[in-house]
Amino acid sequence: MKQIIRSLRGLWRTERLLFCIMTVCIFSSALLMQFSYGLYQNYHVTLLESEDDLKQISASVADGQKLRVGDVRDYIQALPPELTGDVINFFLPVYFGCAADHIDRTDEEWEALRREYADLLHDEIPEEIMQKESALYDQIMDAEQGKSDLSEDEIERLRQARLDLLAPYREKDIQHHIYGYYEEEDRFLGSIGLRFTYRNGDFAPSDIYQDNMEKNHWMQDGDRFFTKEEYATGAHIVYNSHSEELNAYLRLDENHISLWGESYEVIVKKGGDPAPDPPVTAVPADCYTPAGDHFGFEFDRNIQKSEYDTMRSLAEEMMPGVLVFPELPFPDNDSMYLSRNIMLISALIAVLSVLNFVMLYHFILQRRSRSLAIFRMTGCTAFKAVRMYLGECFLLGIPVYLLGLAAFLLLLKYAFGSIFPYMAGAFSIRVYAAIFGLYLLTMLVMLTVMVTHHVRQKILSEFYGREDS
Repeated sequence: MKQIIRSLRGLWRTERLLFCIMTVCIFSSALLMQFSYGLYQNYHVTLLESEDDLKQISASVADGQKLRVGDVRDYIQALPPELTGDVINFFLPVYFGCAADHIDRTDEEWEALRREYADLLHDEIPEEIMQKESALYDQIMDAEQGKSDLSEDEIERLRQARLDLLAPYREKDIQHHIYGYYEEEDRFLGSIGLRFTYRNGDFAPSDIYQDNMEKNHWMQDGDRFFTKEEYATGAHIVYNSHSEELNAYLRLDENHISLWGESYEVIVKKGGDPAPDPPVTAVPADCYTPAGDHFGFEFDRNIQKSEYDTMRSLAEEMMPGVLVFPELPFPDNDSMYLSRNIMLISALIAVLSVLNFVMLYHFILQRRSRSLAIFRMTGCTAFKAVRMYLGECFLLGIPVYLLGLAAFLLLLKYAFGSIFPYMAGAFSIRVYAAIFGLYLLTMLVMLTVMVTHHVRQKILSEFYGREDS
């Protein structure tokens, strides 16, 4: 070891420029190998994680199935937090019939409501009538939102005109129609639209929906939004509908309605839907979304394939056969990388990096041939000379390589990470050790061949003053 250190010092004193070039060569090789591996990995993970240009996804409820609210809550809680944290709006339409089934009214009260508020069979209304009704509805909404200057009497006349237009198409018995299904359950007509998020382990109201309520002037004096605490704990509060028919069925008093046999405080009397909108945490677990309807996800960014696969596999695990996710055009498995390919590329880079160093060191040995021949004449065997040169290279190479690795880690943290988002995930202690071992093994083999050849032939040729044949 002492002889190796002295030899390295001698190299520094006599060949400083070459010494510095060797150091830079090893340092840059370490950087290049790590970067190349990370870059290749980043490229393939980008393919794997390639994003479809879609932020909204709707999974439909399969034929003959029911998507129960309790299962949806369990499913969302089981999704990875980094996924649910980027969902800005879950949308779940819940069959409204389960709300009506628990309303406590006498037969006489139901009959009076049927006479006063008859539902509409929308599929039996002619298209031209629907268009006229829609135009009247738009005029009413524009007036209520301040987009047109109409008096209350004029708005009321529009409402009456709308009712008169649809009067011939009213159904006599509408208790089931207004809340979802006919008694035969052969046609779906209505649902409660639940909009929410899931952050930090708690369900929370949808900011998007609340923003729309303010923007569209659905809030009135005295109204307020759900608090996060109320939403998380399933408080009995609700954004009520602006449908007079539904209000007549559900209203208990001015500020409360009946849902699922319980009293719910109305904190927004108008709202944006024809049906009440309670917290998803306040809906009974056995209420459901029927076949053919959709459970929606809205992200604040494009969905990634790995997240999409997680959503699908977890849904199938927890609710087998219930949800049908649409097929999205993500890359197939042929686009995915194999780790051995990455290591083969790293091996090629290691060979090229070491070859560059070996050629440089061979030049240094040529310049030191005369002094090394003297060592041979003073008793230094070929084996000892080879061992000294190899030790010299490794004594210099290992610390400089580790410095190059440290520099790469700093760049990975402060520079490469923002440019190549998947590069950091390519590395582990095993990967660093594999690349380092690959570099050392390649250096050992190539240097041993080169140095052995030089010691046994070139140095003796220099000593005897003749050229090799």
